[in-house]
Amino acid sequence: MAIARASDVEYLGGNMSGGMCVGLTSTDKVGFFAATPVVQQSVTAPNPSATTATNEAAIVSINAALVALGLIVTT
Repeated sequence: MAIARASDVEYLGGNMSGGMCVGLTSTDKVGFFAATPVVQQSVTAPNPSATTATNEAAIVSINAALVALGLIVTT
């Protein structure tokens, strides 16, 4: 994978027409913003026909997955 530098920014990807993937399999560990890398997270998607409690639980699981990856921080 090509790494290009511009000033103090590091770019990954090499401008490939096919795009870029992070992690090759669901068991490869990935982390962002200095979070400890984790394997692919599994979550339950919210469902419009489900109960409020079920959808709240789904949203909590999505939030936890994003936190584990380091993509968001809850306050």
